[in-house]
Amino acid sequence: MYIPNLSGRNLFSKFHSSELFCESFCTCNLCGISVFEPWNTFTSFAYILSAIIISVMSHSIDNISNNLKNLYICSIFILGLGTLLWHGKHILIFKIIDQIGMLLTVYTLLLCQVAHSFNITGILDFLTFKIPLLIIFIYFFQYKIMKYANIIFIITIGLNIGFMVYANIYNGLKFDKYSIFGLLSLIIGKIFWIIDKKKIRPLHHYWHILTGLSILFFWISFEYNYTLELG
Repeated sequence: MYIPNLSGRNLFSKFHSSELFCESFCTCNLCGISVFEPWNTFTSFAYILSAIIISVMSHSIDNISNNLKNLYICSIFILGLGTLLWHGKHILIFKIIDQIGMLLTVYTLLLCQVAHSFNITGILDFLTFKIPLLIIFIYFFQYKIMKYANIIFIITIGLNIGFMVYANIYNGLKFDKYSIFGLLSLIIGKIFWIIDKKKIRPLHHYWHILTGLSILFFWISFEYNYTLELG
């Protein structure tokens, strides 16, 4: 994940193009509004499209899956909005929204893995409402925590993998084709992200498209397995 230099900056500080991505020097004009990084900006709709597909096609079978679905959709919308504004305007507050969306999305996937093995009904509101609000509050009012974002994400992803393996061993969780597609999309997207970050070629927009797909595949995988477990 890209971590901006926060030295001497506030929420409304604007970043210079040289600090950011390969496409950062590109601009376009949309209805009189200057937009940086047109490809990176408009491919953020991949996230919003995934959220819409999940909201329309997904069917909750109990309170747990319903709460997780609602949190997931909200998280992806926040991610899409933050990505759109961050790449389009290069203002710090939009990067914060972008990171909040990413963290909430990964956090919801973690709850999905936990739900395969443990009954979280008794603390469902705490996990799916109070903790997300706390994450948003901390990020906005202690925004310099952003410099630890990679550590936070590595820990969260590690917990995801740990609970997934636990559910596979003790609860028969299947590594179905959707989870494999999601993982492959994520890995390929990360390769494009690295190439772009090294300023070799402007490929960051493929990261948006592929992670948008992985977000969708991971949810389909969860819903499929969760339905089997309850059925």
